[in-house]
Amino acid sequence: MQRNEVDPLEDYKIELLKVYEKSQDSFEKQLSYISAGGLGLSMIFIEKIVKNVGLSNCKWLLALSWILLGSTLVINLISHSVSAKSTYKTLTDIEENNFDIEKVKRRIRSINILNNCSIFTLLMGILLLIVFVTINLYTMKYNTNEIEHPKPQTGQNPPPPPIVKPTQPNTPPKK
Repeated sequence: MQRNEVDPLEDYKIELLKVYEKSQDSFEKQLSYISAGGLGLSMIFIEKIVKNVGLSNCKWLLALSWILLGSTLVINLISHSVSAKSTYKTLTDIEENNFDIEKVKRRIRSINILNNCSIFTLLMGILLLIVFVTINLYTMKYNTNEIEHPKPQTGQNPPPPPIVKPTQPNTPPKK
């Protein structure tokens, strides 16, 4: 092939790399937005609906959800940093004629592991948040119905009625 001829496969490879880069950027942004959004929405839910988290049920679900969503953000940040360093190392290896495909594969594998961990923590955090919200919405509905239509308590005596003193006509005191 002459230098002036364009290799269609090489052009296609360059296009695929561009698509891959855009996809990775989009992936990291979406992961961060969803995770941060989940944290924000859960806090709004607590503030507006539950009002007192101390009275909510299964608080451990909420705490674990927040930990997982926060972990997603941290892992995503680490993944981004590792990816940037890996890319720089690979470029340096190419410039110094030390390119080793096995090193590149290991670098890519470590980034993929971090990305998979991010996906897992995000999904588990969202799932636990949904379970927490569902349990507490159901419990709130049940408690609201009970307040509107109290059920008689078995085995408990009702409180005594208030003591009312009979009124006496105004009569002069006896001497």
